[in-house]
Amino acid sequence: MRLSRIVVKNFRNLVNIDVPLTRHTVIVGENRSGKSNLLHAMRLVLDNTISGDQRRLRPEDFWEGLATADADPTSSGESIEVSLEVTDFEDEASVVATLGDALVTGKPLTARLTYRWEPDPLVDEDVVYRARLYGGADDQ
Repeated sequence: MRLSRIVVKNFRNLVNIDVPLTRHTVIVGENRSGKSNLLHAMRLVLDNTISGDQRRLRPEDFWEGLATADADPTSSGESIEVSLEVTDFEDEASVVATLGDALVTGKPLTARLTYRWEPDPLVDEDVVYRARLYGGADDQ
């Protein structure tokens, strides 16, 4: 099993990246280029030791280009999304069973896991945000 793709939208300095990964991908870059932000984004999806409080993002976690007149991208309902695709797990029955609901392609088997920080559609008054983790292509 391996990560084969990372997609990040509106998170810190990662405005809209889509990175295909090979077996030997190495992440390098200058200071302040986004390496740590990329790793933190991956943790939002994969790290089950992160508490609910740590999954709650702040307005300053949004890409600064989204800033509105009041400097708060949450006031306009912007969202942050991190998706990870996993492949090479066809021969691992327990992984296939675990990721079954997250499958997006059959050949090769590919599962997608997504974290989204978004306005809660069930709250009608003020904009209230929620963190959602889900698998597969369907975001509903």
